[in-house]
This record gives sequence, C-alpha cells and structure tokens, in this order.
Amino acid sequence: MDKRILLPSFLIILIGAALAIYSPYNSLSRCNASLDRILLHKAGSSNTIFIVYLDFNNPSNEPIVVGEIDANMQINGTDYNSLDLISERYTIPPKGELRISIPIMNTGSPIGYQQNGTIQKYSLKTEVLYTKSTSSLGISAERTETLTDSQNWTYNKELS
Repeated sequence: MDKRILLPSFLIILIGAALAIYSPYNSLSRCNASLDRILLHKAGSSNTIFIVYLDFNNPSNEPIVVGEIDANMQINGTDYNSLDLISERYTIPPKGELRISIPIMNTGSPIGYQQNGTIQKYSLKTEVLYTKSTSSLGISAERTETLTDSQNWTYNKELS
C-alpha cells in the first residue's frame, strides 16, 4: 500500500476514534439519573413539603452540568400547586456521582389536614424534568430528560 495514503488514513481513524470517545454527546448519553426516594419534610395545615432525592452517575471523562430542574408531584392524582424550591446548577465531576435533594411544596394538599392517630394511604407521582450539558473538543451538547416515579405512601400522624 502506498505510504502517502497510509499515514493520512491512520490520522483520520485516530481523530474519528478520539471524537467518538470524547464526544460530549457520548458523555451525556452515559450519564444517568434516578429518583432514589421521597421523604416527607413537613405536613402543616396549609403546606406539605416533600424531599425528593435525585441521584446522578457520570462515568465519562467530562464534567456534566445539571440545571433547569423542574419537579412536580401529584397526590392521589391531583397537583396541589406543587412547586420545586430549587434553582441551582450542579456539576457532576468526571467519573463521579452526585445526589441532589429537591424540596417540593404542595399547597392545600390533604396530607396536612389529618387528625392525630390517622393512618392514610396516598399515591404519589413525581416527575422531574432536568437539563444536562457538557462540552469537550470545542463541541457543546445539551439534553433534556424526564424521570417519573409512582409509589404508594402511608402517612401515620402520631398523637401529639
């Protein structure tokens, strides 16, 4: 084979492999998230606040920025004006993990209006929309994803 063709072909393959490995699109597709658990923070007479834990795993070699988090929660199929109380941007380090706690406030939900000693079952549906972005090799990429979790939850209001 002609040496004048061999060297440029090798360089093209090498550059293509580097782009495939260090592409920001590849980094975003490898970074995954999951809703870990939901905890009750406060059940008052007018507001109920839950804490939702969102876990990220970034196996890539590039830091991933997570922002524009929008979370809502339905209680027994109704959205009680759920409002996430978070507006920060987070950076997941390369080959690292990150746990984000998202407070979600529900106004006028039935959970805060229980009598002492009441045991009540609820269906919670949580949806978290977030944007993750990164850049490498002079290329930027961004992806918006949605996580949904449904679970049955029992509230036991203790005697006070």
